[in-house]
Amino acid sequence: YNCEVAINGEAGETPEPGAILGEWTGNYIVKGNPILQEDGALRPFLSFNRNNKGTYFEAKLVDTANTPDRYNTIWGRFDVLVDNEVVPDPQQRSYTRTVMGIDEAGKTLYLMIADGKRPSYSMGLTYEECGKIMKSLGATNAMACDQGGSTAMYVKAVNGLINRPADSDGQERPIYTHFGVSL
Repeated sequence: YNCEVAINGEAGETPEPGAILGEWTGNYIVKGNPILQEDGALRPFLSFNRNNKGTYFEAKLVDTANTPDRYNTIWGRFDVLVDNEVVPDPQQRSYTRTVMGIDEAGKTLYLMIADGKRPSYSMGLTYEECGKIMKSLGATNAMACDQGGSTAMYVKAVNGLINRPADSDGQERPIYTHFGVSL
């Protein structure tokens, strides 16, 4: 889609018909076309309408409707910031992270990645640290997406990845969802 910026959504193989996607599935709509609608009580998601106004759906809300306000939708794994409150992280485990957030008006999107799993380079962030950073930047709601070896951010202006993915010797690996921003 000629993206200027893109981050990974969820790890795994391509969602071909009959493919097993594991426990990490949720709502995924691309240009008004539902790809997956499998929201559960543990999956937050972020939707954008045709005018790019974002709406955040925290994990505890289960909603699989396909409405006009959900032109582009992607799910996450965990809430890290809900209504300007950082969500406590009982594990306090630093790890590689991919995070998406929006401001209260739904007009500003925040994308963040944190490399990790490499003690000599970066240990990563806890979910709570991710929530605090997103809040400090101006986000009101934010979710952690995939984490671990597939965490990657592509920026067209620098012709590729801007981080060092933890797996595959720092190379991007195949995953089945991405979130991209095009102009």
